[in-house]
Amino acid sequence: MQPTTTFPPIPAASLTPRQRRFAQHYVRCGNGAKAARLAGYSHRTARFIAHENLTKPDVRAFIEGLAAHAEVIGKLTPEHIAGMLLDEARGADHAGARVRAMELLGKWRGMFQDNVTVTTNLPVSALLSVVAKTHPDLAAKLATLLGAEDSTEPASAK
Repeated sequence: MQPTTTFPPIPAASLTPRQRRFAQHYVRCGNGAKAARLAGYSHRTARFIAHENLTKPDVRAFIEGLAAHAEVIGKLTPEHIAGMLLDEARGADHAGARVRAMELLGKWRGMFQDNVTVTTNLPVSALLSVVAKTHPDLAAKLATLLGAEDSTEPASAK
């Protein structure tokens, strides 16, 4: 059984949008002045604003919550994520969420192929005639794309 990952709460309601951006940049780079500049504060006052923001309890708590999230996310393994998806697939209240979780698990396990390669010795005209039997419009488009002569009619009709 996979360990349960719980994220600590992030109190952001009392922060301004710029303070939230400052905190996010600070967690990424660890430099207060740089984080202040990236958050949109003036280059001239960035050091002062950084110091001011880092001494505010709400901003500090938000930074600590973000850092805890980053630490947890950094420790996640593919197997751990698969376990979380499996838990989600089993316990989701909405059918769409269950299906999406199962789809992601299937992709992770390599159960689905997005690209399929077909190798054949048949000439293009023979393939186009087979496609033309059920999908004449598609066969015509393929013939144009492949530069083949217009062989979109079934072989028996020629």
